Amino acid sequence: MKKVIILAGAAVLSLAAGAGGWLMFGPKTPGHDDQAQVSSLDPPSSANHGHAAAAKMDATGKPTEIVMVSVGEILVPVIRNNRTRMYLAMKVFVEVAPGTEDAAKKVMPKIRDSMLLALHAKVAEPKTDVDPLDIAEIRRSLLGAARRVLGDNVREVLVNDFMRQDT
Repeated sequence: MKKVIILAGAAVLSLAAGAGGWLMFGPKTPGHDDQAQVSSLDPPSSANHGHAAAAKMDATGKPTEIVMVSVGEILVPVIRNNRTRMYLAMKVFVEVAPGTEDAAKKVMPKIRDSMLLALHAKVAEPKTDVDPLDIAEIRRSLLGAARRVLGDNVREVLVNDFMRQDT
């Protein structure tokens, strides 16, 4: 009888753990993706504590629309002396002009490919004079790569969750 109770308890705990994992890591809700879009930004007030002050302004001083499209996570090896010395991982977002987010999503495989080629050119060659952790240089390379695909519709490239793993 004890074995049955122990097995039943283990089954209940397994189901609870599985349900918790599914809720935490399961499929996203409909309409939720990694794209963030802000159609209008209110002027700074006590309610938003001035966070809108960082918004880009047009020539008249009014906040412009900010449209971010996720490129996803990019992983690139850093190779020195024919050995992989470390891996760099980063989550990349592209800020595009309003109305061009659909075009950016359609060519996202080309954008990712262009970005990967640019990163490999920067950090995967056996050069010793390139600092693989120079994020400003990485951002410039990624911006150039995105603009080669989408042109001037790309305003900015943002790098989040930048990680280094030594081998």
